[in-house]
Amino acid sequence: MPTRLGRMGFCLVKVKSEKLKVKSYNEKYLLDLNKKEMEKDKGPIDSECSCLVCKNYSRAYLHHLFRTKELLAYKLTSFHNLFFVENLVQKIRGSLLEGTFSKLKEEWL
Repeated sequence: MPTRLGRMGFCLVKVKSEKLKVKSYNEKYLLDLNKKEMEKDKGPIDSECSCLVCKNYSRAYLHHLFRTKELLAYKLTSFHNLFFVENLVQKIRGSLLEGTFSKLKEEWL
């Protein structure tokens, strides 16, 4: 799922930027880099993410890569999505060990 979404131009995020309006539940966790509003957005995919993609590339640049069908776009978004899922699974494991899973579940859902 993470790589499939990445190849389609969707990035997994916890909360979208304040300037982007969330219209549905899916949009709360998915950022569509193909949308026109990404064209000039200089911010990272997810400001809370510490992956190499979020540290080094802007949404506008990734939008450009998808528009020009550059293969690097698929690699970068897939990398980010895999990093995101791995981080989430680590948080889930930690919360299960600490007995705070219900708190984490409420935070995400």
